[in-house]
Amino acid sequence: MTSLAAPFQPQPINGTIYLLEATGGNVALCAGPEGAVLVDVPQAADVPRIIGALENFSLGPARYLVNTHWHEDHVAGNAALGAEMLIVAHENVRRHIGVERRFRTGIQAISPAQPPVAWPRITFDDKLTLYLNGEDIQLHYLPGGHSDSDVLVWFTQANVVHLGDLFWPGVFPFVDVDHGGSVAKLLEHVELLLAWLPETATLIPGHGPVSTRTALVEYGQMLRATTQWIGEQRKMGRNLAELQKAGLPEPWRRWGTGFISEAAWIEIVAYDMG
Repeated sequence: MTSLAAPFQPQPINGTIYLLEATGGNVALCAGPEGAVLVDVPQAADVPRIIGALENFSLGPARYLVNTHWHEDHVAGNAALGAEMLIVAHENVRRHIGVERRFRTGIQAISPAQPPVAWPRITFDDKLTLYLNGEDIQLHYLPGGHSDSDVLVWFTQANVVHLGDLFWPGVFPFVDVDHGGSVAKLLEHVELLLAWLPETATLIPGHGPVSTRTALVEYGQMLRATTQWIGEQRKMGRNLAELQKAGLPEPWRRWGTGFISEAAWIEIVAYDMG
């Protein structure tokens, strides 16, 4: 693989783990003599710059591309890299990725079908471990929170975890309730992560700044407080339009400055409650 584009400059996180701040999302890189492992490539246009980074930085060949889930902004680079790297993902990613999918709740969008070269060639149903560059790279399936296909990628020796879209620091998350996601289940996953992951772990979200446990705690507090408030308001007979007009109480309104607005978050939570 060759590229004339200016390559990304990998930002060191810990050990063999680096961050590539690609357009629209965070790409994790495990680099060493046994080859390169990438986690998520959100934009096809960034592939030449990623290739350049691998050629200039990794001591070994491009080996594996891990998808945290099937949404386009995490797999758009698959087609350009699938002939060179083995794509690894949960089996539901392969089920979804070759089919056009529509989002109707929270956002109005279409995720286009990807060609066969973009489909995962290694899938699993619960957990999988890759051993490379002195790392035990653990992939754990956490179903039904953000979507039906999410995995976390835990670089255990480096104590770094790529959480994909299970974690959105400081902003409301997109929860794909149209395709198996659930706000209530996402909160369960966050509570599980807080009990399970080392307190000193470095957390790479799918979007936003590299974070620590403190940000994950705040995220869980937001999920719990906003869902509780919306549930209480619905019991009082307020409909979706009334809730969106009133808005959330402080301090949660500031979380609506990201991809998902305050009104969209209220819609997602209300839909999830039925």
